[in-house]
Amino acid sequence: MCGIVGLLDFGGKVVDLNSLWRMTNSLSHRGPDDAGMHLISFNRRLTREVKLFPPFQAAEGFECAFGFRRLSILDVSSAGHQPMVHPSGDLVIVFNGEIYNAGDYRQELINDGVSLRGHSDTEILIHLFYKYGMPSVLERLNGMFAFAVCDLRNGALYLARDRVGIKPLYWTYVDNKFMFASEMKAFLFHPSFEPNVREESIDEYLSYRYCAGDRTLLKGVYQVQPGQWLRVLPNHISTHVYWEVPDETEKRLISAEQASEELNELLKDSVKLQLLSDVKVGCQLSGGIDSSLIAAFSKFHMNADFDTFSVVFSNASFTEDRWISEVTTKLETDSHRFPFQSSYFVRNLEIAAWFMDQPFNLPNSLGIYLLAEKSKPTVTVLLSGEGADELFGGYTRFYFANVRSQIRPLLPIARRFPIVGKAFVNAFNDPSDTDPGLWFVKHGAFMDAERVKQIRPTSEPGEAIGQRYQEYQLSRGGSIVDRCLKYELRTYMVDLLMRQDRMTMAHSVENRVPFLDHRIVEFVRSLPTHLLVGKGIYRKDVLMRNTKMLLKQVAGKYFSHSFIYRKKCGFSMPLEQYFQDKEFIALMEDRLIPGIHKRGWVKADLVEQWWRQASKEKESNFLIMEQIWSLVSLELWAQQFIDRITPSGLGAGRLSGP
Repeated sequence: MCGIVGLLDFGGKVVDLNSLWRMTNSLSHRGPDDAGMHLISFNRRLTREVKLFPPFQAAEGFECAFGFRRLSILDVSSAGHQPMVHPSGDLVIVFNGEIYNAGDYRQELINDGVSLRGHSDTEILIHLFYKYGMPSVLERLNGMFAFAVCDLRNGALYLARDRVGIKPLYWTYVDNKFMFASEMKAFLFHPSFEPNVREESIDEYLSYRYCAGDRTLLKGVYQVQPGQWLRVLPNHISTHVYWEVPDETEKRLISAEQASEELNELLKDSVKLQLLSDVKVGCQLSGGIDSSLIAAFSKFHMNADFDTFSVVFSNASFTEDRWISEVTTKLETDSHRFPFQSSYFVRNLEIAAWFMDQPFNLPNSLGIYLLAEKSKPTVTVLLSGEGADELFGGYTRFYFANVRSQIRPLLPIARRFPIVGKAFVNAFNDPSDTDPGLWFVKHGAFMDAERVKQIRPTSEPGEAIGQRYQEYQLSRGGSIVDRCLKYELRTYMVDLLMRQDRMTMAHSVENRVPFLDHRIVEFVRSLPTHLLVGKGIYRKDVLMRNTKMLLKQVAGKYFSHSFIYRKKCGFSMPLEQYFQDKEFIALMEDRLIPGIHKRGWVKADLVEQWWRQASKEKESNFLIMEQIWSLVSLELWAQQFIDRITPSGLGAGRLSGP
């Protein structure tokens, strides 16, 4: 797990090594164990390693360069140093991530006459790339990755990202320069990059709390999308898709019992692969069935000496401490639990927001930040249950989409019951949405179009919804649940993976996600969706019985019925408690509210009105508090990434310029 950056001047100008050095060091948290920089000339077919630390040697004749920060996981020796050069001198690579099946190719390469210096997956990857090229090499990889390769044989720079978007990769083109990095903040350290907001993305952020597809909040900055690779040539950048979430219109004829057995074995193998490490591995345990299953499989493979790490709250409404205890007692793991206090939230908010790289849209991200900070002295790698809800249908919105056609005829009856009936009507009766896909896209919005228009009168929330609907329409055929699951895997899950990456890597901890082994994704997508999300509507525990059904069947092999079918808690934060904190009030009053007024992106008077109300009431409307949080997070991000004001803890003042 590492941080990678790169520069390519299409005008043939000499690479600015001082800027590359600053960009590379901005990602030092991603790789505290080693660093490297390398110069590349396509024109002369030459490469040269750069000695670290200024003053640098002259870079005359080199129009491209890579920078690298290393977190040593596999082969902690110098044989894993990057940027790495192929023995032929024709390839230079920087690689972030883990290739879990790299060892499968060692003998093949040895039979080809390759002399391997170490056992890092980067060395395997560069030899495979030399042999197979892009995209054939990608089809052979099982792992999470983002990498860049300069291929002097054909004068091209290649970028690639793993199938589901576990590892991040961004790029921009400015002043005739192509730049890429693991995090957008690296671009702030190059003098050619001037940060400006992409106005259309504000509407998308307000509607959904994040940007999907290749979009970001920074103008001219793009994500390499999951399952995508780029070829960069002088004055030409082309994008290519090598994998996408499958559309299996011909589903397997398989029983629930057989499917659960096959899934059980696939999960065992995925966890086994992802436990591969030369440093200590532990498990992130929330107490839910997803992370608990990963812990169970990890314990099965490791037997003894296995640690789990959890965040707990004093507020009984937000903690799952009881269920964490049930898991750790059953599995006999060493359980590490870290209390989350309001003082920690306020004290670490600004610096965690800096590491997040985008607005701190979900306040519970600070829980992951705390978990990684406290886990680091014990482990360097954490396995998590991320991705299970989106893959197996764990959210109630999947169930609602599945039963909407059954429920809508009952709405006239439901209207007779003021409380329950109103909730049903609001959830299922949007007469403008005869298309169930459009209903799902709108139902998943954080703020509805009317609310967005209220807070930002110049907005066009319909355009943001339209962009999301285009993402939904990328599903080709299948049931409504099939299409909704693919949409979530391509949008919301990618953002959750980004959050996991940023908050764990802020403390140099690698996060792995066994549920998202592409073999498991392809297996689940081949199954009839009635094995995942049900249609029952006449049980008191209807939501738990009809969501994530297959995974719960697997969980039944390891945990009790009451554990599996309890009410879903999620990972919420007591915002009303934090809004009462004196330090947070001071931050709001002194900087964030005035900043919102000055910036003018939203109606500051309305935000201030909401804030005044919420800060005085101990039990304010939670949705209003979440919306306030979303707006102030946007302002905090703008101060750091547009105004370039460093958070406390990284040094005072503005980011260093050219």
